[in-house]
Amino acid sequence: MQVHIEKSLIPEFEMRDVRLLDPNCQPTKSENSSHMTVTAPLIGCGTTLEHTKDSLIYRNMIKDARVTQSIISRLQSEDYDEEYISFPLAVTLQQRLYLQVSVDTPDTRLGIVADTCYATPINSISKKIKYDIIVDRCQKDETVRFHNGPPTTQRFSIEAFQFMNGQVMPYVYIHCEVVLCNLTDDKPSCMQKCEPHVNTKLRREVNTDYYDLEKGPIVILRDPEDNFEADNAEELRENQGTSNASDKEGKRESVLKTQIGLWNKGSESDALSLDLAAMRMIGPMINLVEKEQ
Repeated sequence: MQVHIEKSLIPEFEMRDVRLLDPNCQPTKSENSSHMTVTAPLIGCGTTLEHTKDSLIYRNMIKDARVTQSIISRLQSEDYDEEYISFPLAVTLQQRLYLQVSVDTPDTRLGIVADTCYATPINSISKKIKYDIIVDRCQKDETVRFHNGPPTTQRFSIEAFQFMNGQVMPYVYIHCEVVLCNLTDDKPSCMQKCEPHVNTKLRREVNTDYYDLEKGPIVILRDPEDNFEADNAEELRENQGTSNASDKEGKRESVLKTQIGLWNKGSESDALSLDLAAMRMIGPMINLVEKEQ
């Protein structure tokens, strides 16, 4: 399977740093003045095969060898075959938004679950104005739907909405608090489903691996014919800046070294490659998907 990447979209992405899911496997690569072309084999190099009712889906991932990360993704359809990578993103009111939290790693022993997700009208974790989407792994918003996916991801969707605080607030940021776990454990913490009657405080004393992720801004248009101008997008970027994710203790690096070490017996650099700096796309990641009918 082959993907063509426009260089202007990822100016810091160097051809020499291109890797697939298997970092030791070199894909076939070429480039010209405007595009990079990367070819991944259907067998090997970390390529996986997924069977659906009417398709065979081959998946791999293009990564920057310098940085990998854990992400929350906003995708274009329930097929989860094309990710939005440019923000602000304009959608219409009640349009269904498809999201995915994932761990960017070829280690299939790692699992992830969104314990809590909520939305805010600004890019900060503020409890003054927020709207709950998922609470204690349970659906809070009635439009939430959960979708199947690989164990290193969790997928869900929700209808787009607007905040009202005396006036329409057009921007929405999605925040998720996720849990990582070792799927080879007897009772993996991230495989536990909705538990509405379990004491959250008691559960958190056992499961300490919580990380905050953020995605946005999403611009909500009330009318499909409305237009979100490029000038508005640039102004929003300047005013809002780039958001970074951090763990609860504010000690992301040391926590990750310890936690990842439980699952990855490799070198220190291997452990650090699972950096959970979620939202600033330092090392752009592009999902490769090819369907056979």
